[in-house]
Amino acid sequence: MIPKQFLSRYGNVMASRGSVIIIYDQIKSAKPITITDPEMTRFYDDAR
Repeated sequence: MIPKQFLSRYGNVMASRGSVIIIYDQIKSAKPITITDPEMTRFYDDAR
């Protein structure tokens, strides 16, 4: 029997520095989006 494993990394915790929730709030209120560094890239992952 082979054990099944699943790994999940919580990269952004809600309301932490760089949290995606803050970005969603900025988009919703039509404010400029704040990023940490102009050279930064943000990746979104779908758990499907």
